Amino acid sequence: MIESHEIQEGAARQESLRNKLNDLSGREWIKFTKSWFIHHPERRSDKKIRHPASFPESLVRDFISFFTKKGQVVVDPFAGTGSTLVASVETGRSGIGLEIVEKYAEISRERVKEALTQNSARRGATKAGTSWVKIVA
Repeated sequence: MIESHEIQEGAARQESLRNKLNDLSGREWIKFTKSWFIHHPERRSDKKIRHPASFPESLVRDFISFFTKKGQVVVDPFAGTGSTLVASVETGRSGIGLEIVEKYAEISRERVKEALTQNSARRGATKAGTSWVKIVA
């Protein structure tokens, strides 16, 4: 999202054109401006396909990256087995998931715990800005 301000000289002009929607570069952002894009998800294990409406984390990861900045919170009101929450952790966001079926909420908890552990190992557990997730069943 680019705010409209009077055109000014120097740094003030650059500030007015800063992307406030996400952390994407211009090249990354342009792929989302087309009305159609093709997604090529990675192969998923049976462990990840335990819900009738499952989808690959890579699909939602793209949308999370487009609509949020690192450190922001992603809310998934239909958490299922946690694909959106896992993707939020993988992209440096935190998440809140709601799921009414306890069986799926437990799978989501397991998957998120694993993602948080991997994320901490990659970034360093004491580094500021690490992700957190809350799952409500």
